[in-house]
Amino acid sequence: MQPYLFAHRGVPHLFFQNPPEIMNILGRPDAHEFLEGAWALIGKECEPQDRAAFLDVTIEYEALEGDAFVVLIKLPAPRRTGEAYYAIPTARFVDGGAGQRAFARYFTVGRIDDALGNSHPVLLEWDQGGEYTDHGDLEDTSAETVLDALERALARPR
Repeated sequence: MQPYLFAHRGVPHLFFQNPPEIMNILGRPDAHEFLEGAWALIGKECEPQDRAAFLDVTIEYEALEGDAFVVLIKLPAPRRTGEAYYAIPTARFVDGGAGQRAFARYFTVGRIDDALGNSHPVLLEWDQGGEYTDHGDLEDTSAETVLDALERALARPR
């Protein structure tokens, strides 16, 4: 439950409040400590059996074509459908007359189980209200596959 809440409530809540600041924090060397603090706060709301160790969480910061910046936050392996492999804040920054403006989008790569119990990864885009757009199934959960799917999703207007 803790990884689910982190990916679907915690990270998007922080991110959508101030995308430029959060992207800046996630690009710094102490980003792991920042996320660990958020993870711990969420863990306090969970029953002990629903908590997970932060040990397996990794962060990868990438720049994609079109000046899009992506943070791949890899989570512990999902145990059930709906949990995420990745939490992915993305932003494109544009300089304008009134300063820099961020176009923020938030994605997860989630585990979906079919009626036969087989699981597969899917790329989902989330809005601030918690509604999502399904960008389709992924072949696997490698960073390369996820980044390729993100580039395609980011090329489409929201």
